[in-house]
Amino acid sequence: MTRSQPVFRSVVIVCAAALALAACSDDGTEDTTETTPRAGSESTDIVLESIADDVIVPAYEELVGALSDLHEAVESLCEAPAPAALDQARTDWRAVDLAWARTQALDVGPAMERRLMASLGFEARPEAVTELLAGDGALDPAALAQEGAAVRGISAIEVALFAEGADQLAAPDGARRCEYAASATELSLDASRLVLDDWVGGFRATFATGVDGSAQSSVSALLNEVTFALQLVDDQGLRSLVEAGSADALPANRDDGPAGTRVAHLRSTLAGAAAALTGPDG
Repeated sequence: MTRSQPVFRSVVIVCAAALALAACSDDGTEDTTETTPRAGSESTDIVLESIADDVIVPAYEELVGALSDLHEAVESLCEAPAPAALDQARTDWRAVDLAWARTQALDVGPAMERRLMASLGFEARPEAVTELLAGDGALDPAALAQEGAAVRGISAIEVALFAEGADQLAAPDGARRCEYAASATELSLDASRLVLDDWVGGFRATFATGVDGSAQSSVSALLNEVTFALQLVDDQGLRSLVEAGSADALPANRDDGPAGTRVAHLRSTLAGAAAALTGPDG
């Protein structure tokens, strides 16, 4: 057993206790022994409304905003290739990556139904991206939407902007690569907007009353996603780093991406899980 396992189990117990407290607080009985509010005294639907309004919806708003900024930056890069324009696109991509990571513990309801993870979170296959860029097929959003998940999403945009050959984006001969990055960003933005629109357009109320008709079902769904996010941080991040002992010893599938943001991504994923449990201000 590694040292990270008992730590992870302790975190999961805390997560379960925090959410269970909300689920058990509205038991239909009247407390006559206390005259002041106590922690966990809110009814479950009020707690869920707060999570939706203060954590989940703002997280998707941040993601949509970051993708909008990235899309604008990439379009500007395509119109006027230059080192400064490429730097701006790369900066905006990093903001997208962190915003996406913060939603990982909140992947309930619309994100699941619309398969947002498949649209944004699938890990790119750099060789597939290279092959696509070397071809002569259309790379507009409609054409790219027909390609596999391994050449779409945030990781694929990272390959376009940061991997070998990306420096050509700062010059006119990078036009095809830039069109690809712009189309991939547009597809990610459209997919994220649909999820945000679902939340704002009515799922917030569904989440508060219960995805299956009871508030407990929403608590359970959220707890599952929080737990899964923590497992990602533990199994696919911290444990690999600790066991490897050095960056050179990391397994290939745990190595940093071309943008070098893996640790920041893990930190942001953990922050999203914490916000789901404690609110944006702790």
